[in-house]
Amino acid sequence: MSSNVLKSLNDNSEDKTRDGHQKATKAHKLRSKSASIATTTTTTTTGRVGGGRRGQRCGLFADIISSAVWLNDVRAHRREDIDAVLVMANKHMIDGCDCVTLCVTLILIGNTHFETFLFNLKEFETRVAAQEDANTAAVAPQTTASEADKREDTSGVVNDIPVHKDSKLEANVMLGLVNMKNMKDLLAPMDEAVEHWSRAFKLSLKSHILTEESVIGFKLYYNLSSVIHIYNFYKRFEASLRAAKLMNDFCQYYSHKYSEISLTANYYLVKAYIQLGAVSKATASLAPLRPSSVSADQSMPETLGTSLNLLAKCEVDLLNGRTEKAAKSLQLYLASDYLQKLTINRYYVKALSLLMATKLPAKHFNYSLNFREFLEPIQMSVCILKRWHPWLSTTVRANNENQVVNAADLDPLWYKYGVMTFAFDALSLATDFYTNVEIPIDSFYYYNSLIKLGRRYCATVRLSEVLLIGSQLDAICDHKYSAQTKLNNASLCLQSTHYSSDSTPVFAGDSSESTTTCEVKHSIDGQHIPQTDPEIDIKSTQCSSNLNSSIREDCEHKHSTNPWEMKRRLRNIDNSLSDSEDYSSNRKKPSIDLQTLIDENSFQEILDLVITSIEIDFYKLLLDENDAKYIIKQIKGVHMNCLENYASNVLKPRIEELMDETSQEIVDNYPIYRLLKFKLVEKIASLEVELKEYEDAVNTCLNITAYPTYTYGERLIVSNLMYLEALSKFELYLCKRNINSDKLWIEFNHNYMECSDASASALSQALTPPRPQAMKALAPKAPKQKAFKNEEMNDYVTALTNKLYDELKPDQKTAKLFDNDSEMRSFSMSDLNSTATEKAVDSDIIVVDVFSKDKPNPNPTPTKRMTRSKTKLIENVEKPLKTTKRRALSSKSKPLSDVSNDVKDLNINYENLDDVFHQKLVISDEVKVVKKFSKEDSFDLSSIISTLKRIFRLVSSHPSCKLYTSVHKLLSQIYSMEELKNEDIVGYHYSETNDSNYRYRNLFIAEKKRKLNRLVKYDLKCIAFDPQIIGSNNSYKTYTDSLPNDWRIIQFSTVNTDSKIPELMVCRFQKNCRPVFLKIKADPNRIIKHFMTHFAEIIERSNASIVNKDKETFWRLRYSLNDELMVLLRSVEETWFGAFRGILFGQIMNKNYRKMCTTLSSYINVYAKSDGLCCKSEGLLDVMVESLPSLKYCEYKTAMKTLFTTPSDALITKCFEKYEQLFTDCFPIDNKELVFTTYGLSPVGLILDKSLEAFPLESLPSLQTYNQSLFRTPSLRILSLMYNTFKDNIYSNGVDEKSVYYVINPADNLDKTQEYFKESFTAMKEWNGVIGRVPPPQELKNALDSKDAYIFFGHGAGASYYRAIPEGLDGCSVNCASVVMGCSSGKLFSDGKHLQSYGTPYRFMMNGSPCYVGVLWDVTDKDIDKFSDHLLSHWFSNWKRDSNVAKRETNMSIASAVSLSRKSCRLKYLIGAAPVVYGLPLCAKIDKNESN
Repeated sequence: MSSNVLKSLNDNSEDKTRDGHQKATKAHKLRSKSASIATTTTTTTTGRVGGGRRGQRCGLFADIISSAVWLNDVRAHRREDIDAVLVMANKHMIDGCDCVTLCVTLILIGNTHFETFLFNLKEFETRVAAQEDANTAAVAPQTTASEADKREDTSGVVNDIPVHKDSKLEANVMLGLVNMKNMKDLLAPMDEAVEHWSRAFKLSLKSHILTEESVIGFKLYYNLSSVIHIYNFYKRFEASLRAAKLMNDFCQYYSHKYSEISLTANYYLVKAYIQLGAVSKATASLAPLRPSSVSADQSMPETLGTSLNLLAKCEVDLLNGRTEKAAKSLQLYLASDYLQKLTINRYYVKALSLLMATKLPAKHFNYSLNFREFLEPIQMSVCILKRWHPWLSTTVRANNENQVVNAADLDPLWYKYGVMTFAFDALSLATDFYTNVEIPIDSFYYYNSLIKLGRRYCATVRLSEVLLIGSQLDAICDHKYSAQTKLNNASLCLQSTHYSSDSTPVFAGDSSESTTTCEVKHSIDGQHIPQTDPEIDIKSTQCSSNLNSSIREDCEHKHSTNPWEMKRRLRNIDNSLSDSEDYSSNRKKPSIDLQTLIDENSFQEILDLVITSIEIDFYKLLLDENDAKYIIKQIKGVHMNCLENYASNVLKPRIEELMDETSQEIVDNYPIYRLLKFKLVEKIASLEVELKEYEDAVNTCLNITAYPTYTYGERLIVSNLMYLEALSKFELYLCKRNINSDKLWIEFNHNYMECSDASASALSQALTPPRPQAMKALAPKAPKQKAFKNEEMNDYVTALTNKLYDELKPDQKTAKLFDNDSEMRSFSMSDLNSTATEKAVDSDIIVVDVFSKDKPNPNPTPTKRMTRSKTKLIENVEKPLKTTKRRALSSKSKPLSDVSNDVKDLNINYENLDDVFHQKLVISDEVKVVKKFSKEDSFDLSSIISTLKRIFRLVSSHPSCKLYTSVHKLLSQIYSMEELKNEDIVGYHYSETNDSNYRYRNLFIAEKKRKLNRLVKYDLKCIAFDPQIIGSNNSYKTYTDSLPNDWRIIQFSTVNTDSKIPELMVCRFQKNCRPVFLKIKADPNRIIKHFMTHFAEIIERSNASIVNKDKETFWRLRYSLNDELMVLLRSVEETWFGAFRGILFGQIMNKNYRKMCTTLSSYINVYAKSDGLCCKSEGLLDVMVESLPSLKYCEYKTAMKTLFTTPSDALITKCFEKYEQLFTDCFPIDNKELVFTTYGLSPVGLILDKSLEAFPLESLPSLQTYNQSLFRTPSLRILSLMYNTFKDNIYSNGVDEKSVYYVINPADNLDKTQEYFKESFTAMKEWNGVIGRVPPPQELKNALDSKDAYIFFGHGAGASYYRAIPEGLDGCSVNCASVVMGCSSGKLFSDGKHLQSYGTPYRFMMNGSPCYVGVLWDVTDKDIDKFSDHLLSHWFSNWKRDSNVAKRETNMSIASAVSLSRKSCRLKYLIGAAPVVYGLPLCAKIDKNESN
């Protein structure tokens, strides 16, 4: 008989060599062997009942054994063989032959049905593969080599950074083949197999025929293990539980309690209970570990069974609240010797262990720095899957496919499906992780691989979940249309659960027809077998011997129990009223037959599908609608109610029936229900915060935050809800105490400016158009004649309603306005018709009586010519409204009576609209009052901080980037409050808001280098999210104390406001100095366009102008854009920074000047105190004093009024006179601004958030005038790390001018650039490089690793050349300062508007480069060549040096060199402003021995 199942379940089989060719022996050679083995089997199982003859068997049974080659680990090659065995076995059973017992026949039939499933699955996979090949051939482009090169250039990679304009995620699931109906048909033979094995077990208990040897010989353990994994793969958890129970029953009677197979079966049972939410059942079923089954030295399992048992125990401990115990056991097990040898079993158990680890909170489990717990499971599973399925890998050739596929036959079947199951689970985990660290594209490959796998295996439920994942990824990456497509496909997958009466099923044969009674009538040769699908026939009339299979054949619910129909019914179940409440006459309690809902077959089909379909609808809602109130209403009124109805009326009764117990725990712990409920609550809370309904948000969050978390996804949701709870509490705290702003961030609004400079005013007006003055509003022009179009009338009524709404004054008693004006503005003609006869008014409903004839019009207006053009009508309506909507409600308005007169000429069948809008407009007098929160006193700052600290306990070592940033921003606000005011803590938390994504990427690259045995330069402990540090009261001084004394680091971020213009937050850090905090607010009355919006328009036009081939037009456009950018930069400096532009300046390198500033600051403070005034910010006062030479007097006055509350004119004048006196005494010069250029300014580092990173702040006029040295850095933490790494080598020693590698015009298509530089570069004898050709990959790698400087002049950043390096750029240990002069070589890209940016500059820095110079946007070659030439001249002392000129004694930083080189460009702003410096401001090393 077949091999013992333990050979596939223990470690001994892992070390044996298995020959696949022997398993492929022809069936006729095995029949003699099968017949001899059958003798032994039948000897022990011959009829002991019914007078059978011991030791003898009939010829029919011998033929059955010889034909069933799958009993000997050989797969069936023909369907006819399987059908013949089923026919013979059923005939043998129906004839009542007692040569073997009935239970043996049932086992054999069950094994044959299982073989049917495997055979049909293989044929189905072949059919899908053929369809995939046909689809590929149909769309395969016929391209030449040159076209392929062009496609490579326009691919989704810019400067080695993937930037996908279109979705790269596959959405085609072949719904014609892959759907719920076909999946059900596919699994039907396996259901019958389990049914036959179950009947066989029941018979064996009565006859006591089976033995452990026969159970193993018939591969029952092996088959049941495989069936359990297959059911889990197809998400048939209830069926998996039944199979697990059956396997445990067999083990209980035929195996030792502590045998490997018994422990494995126990794990399956416990896991099945957990999957269904029955925690108490799982706890009770968990088998204890025998002392001898664990190692004596480490007390760790050393077998598969004990390992699985340990994992089950850890999960049960987690679910029962013993989290610390579970974490400790799992941590020890992952470090045990058993997992070091990666055999089949151990590889599988290791992946399961890592998946289990992600369920534990960070405060208990010590997560690795490389996040292996989140990423290795998907990597391991896909690696194995590619070994089995070559079509998952694009690198495997088609002609090797058969050779690779055979590897799947060498591994146990349970292992194959176990790996596929946790591959899909790992995809969900990895996607959640990659999404939350804002690197979603890293999961694209895994997504596409599993889409293919699910298609081939008809895993419809899994595919719907993967499509849901894909839609979320697309939505994150701003591919809304693709996201909607995937949601639609997922819906179609789940809706195809019923048979279509007019379509031919993919799998022919009636799956519900009884085969036991009719199979005896068919001959063995199959001549009377009904016609079946010649390609795939999962279930013919000979494939079943289930006596009860036709019971549900004519069930009326068979055609209506798909998830959408179920949801429709569930929505009609009303649980909102208590038992004591009565229904009104027009509100009848729906009668729902719950037996219909909990019908067994229906439940089997849609147990998880209803919840999945609710989730799909939920994400469709988020994609389709933007109105927060509408979404909340839909979630609460539809999705949440449907989910709860499903839980109470379907899930709970059915699960309780299955478990034989009644417990709410079953529903609460049902994983998919629980997770979706968390998601819905999270969205409700976030929308309530968005609508500023903070009390409701707190209550919503408290419903979930008290729950324990059991998965990584739940931890993310709960941690986000904790943040929303803390944020809402903080807003309520501010509201309760009437706090409008904190005391630490000084608010500066440029409308305080009292400057009378007409040119400055004109400049501001030119760049930021002022809001138009209030104009006399005109009423919309109505359609003229009777035969107007209804659509025109619709538009007119809507516009007129808006007009009237804008005209209403707050003190008017005839009508009260809505809290949300969108409710009134949304009225249209259809609304008027629907409410025409209503008189009563509800609180939030406006009733308009359109058709009332109580007041007929005494003076009808003659009919005039109608307006035919809808466009003209809309113009008449919208023109006056554009002006009206900008006015405040309190401004002068046209009376309503005048408006009614304007529309008297409207002659239609209805009464005149003056009655409608003047006399019949009724709005409820009931005013919506915001209720006071009943627990105000508990909302103090300490409780809010406590809530935030709870977040760190959950995800401290792996927080999501968005959450990490949001929590630190909130903490910086909290510690800015008067009662907790602490500049050090505020500075620390604010500095932590900009680099989380950079740190994650740096850790990933470091892990890749570790695997490649490359040098990792940075201390990873400084980058990692240490749970011992996060959340504690640190100080920013941890970072600044390691930096040079004179460096100033300025961090910028934007904060969205109710207006379209965001606020600008600025914080300046410096060693041994207090941080300076400034909040810049734009005046909405003067500025209606953000400067970044204007800048983006300039760059867009610049990119378009580059391709203009007409020389005259080209230069006219370029000069115009250059001037426009110049004016914009000047406007930003004067309009936004204004009196506090000095916050951008470095420290003046003159002690006397700094002493003078200290004296002046003290004088101002003393004088102000004498007037009873106190300075709001000492740091900002120092900023103003230091920058006084650059300020106009009006700007000085504005600064003083910002720093002091109502300073007197005498104070302002006296302090300025003191400044004039002190400056004249110290620096007797007329032009005070010369002090900046004469003595120089220290370097300034810029930390820009995503909204500002594309803007050239370095080129603001004052910064250029004073030659300010600036460089960019991701964060204060990263700058400190880089400085500490390089300060003792390349930063202190300088860049060796002789150690340079260059790449000039590698694509050989920049002839002018090559001509400009060729002679100069070849003259540098110590330098190495290539000109006009592609650099050899190994040579380029060696140069990046060893040289001090790398220079690239070409297109982009040279991404294709770095990809050609073995292991890519991440395989290098970059040592050189890099100057990369190509289009957008310094630009940072993002895959979505809500994701952090990343680009080549950061990639170079992460791989070890201390400095990177790049270009922010596309530039032209001639000007950028001039810039590059001057840059090298300023930076390198030996570049183009005349031998007669003495070599300079001092060196210049590359940041200063870039600043000075901007002026060399013909277009000083459009080209000169583009280059920027990232990293450290390195200087070139001066060899004094060569100095003249």
